[in-house]
Amino acid sequence: MATLAEITRIIAPASAEAGKRVDVEVRIRNNHYTHLYFAAIASVIDSGVNITLRFGNKSEEVGPFATVSFTDHFTMPDKTVRLWVWSFYWNGTTWIEDDSKYIDIALEVTTPTFQGFAIGEYTKV
Repeated sequence: MATLAEITRIIAPASAEAGKRVDVEVRIRNNHYTHLYFAAIASVIDSGVNITLRFGNKSEEVGPFATVSFTDHFTMPDKTVRLWVWSFYWNGTTWIEDDSKYIDIALEVTTPTFQGFAIGEYTKV
């Protein structure tokens, strides 16, 4: 449960095709009455898949009770995955992990459509 850096929303598609870009946005709210620095990290973890999102390796100063967004992306693997997100705040000497949440992103399987066929040439026997 978050005390200061509350993850209020993870925005990503519910499903994606293998090999496609998946955009992720994480919103973190400052639940404190002073300005704080926040950072986020995320991991796509699922049986053999391990992708880390660092959101540009940046931290953001966030005003009292304000919300900040962090964005990043990854390439969808060939399976359904779980995206874990962690929030951190700076206490003046070290980064403190404060909140974590996850969403599942399903592998979107496209079904080929029948386009018909044509006979290009034939030989009469």
